[in-house]
Amino acid sequence: MKLLFFITVLIASCHHVYCVMTEAQMQSAAKMLRNVCQPKAKISAEQLSNLQVGQISDEPEVLSYIECVLRTSRIMKDGQFNVQSAKTQIANLPSHISEPGMITIENCKDAAKSSDKYIAAAELYKCFYDDNPENFAFP
Repeated sequence: MKLLFFITVLIASCHHVYCVMTEAQMQSAAKMLRNVCQPKAKISAEQLSNLQVGQISDEPEVLSYIECVLRTSRIMKDGQFNVQSAKTQIANLPSHISEPGMITIENCKDAAKSSDKYIAAAELYKCFYDDNPENFAFP
């Protein structure tokens, strides 16, 4: 009976535990997104390198990659910015990323204006970069 009580208290306590991803976990998640989306979009290494530093083009494979990353990471759903999902995910990142990230989410919540999911993803990507280029990261 004491063990059951301990487990119940432990579970109740864990509800209030705040989990933050480590840098290694963030790199692993980025690698997973690249491994899923790069072959689907058929984006070249050069195009991918450009995206990682905020340089976007309107080439179909670039737009497809951006949309794939944002959809797979649940930042976009059905061509729309999923603000709540983005906020939930960014809250689990280290504070030096999450604090400016929350501001960027608010500043970009209306950035995806196009009804085309690829263009909307590119609009969101561009807003993320333009809002905070110093902290910009894209897998």
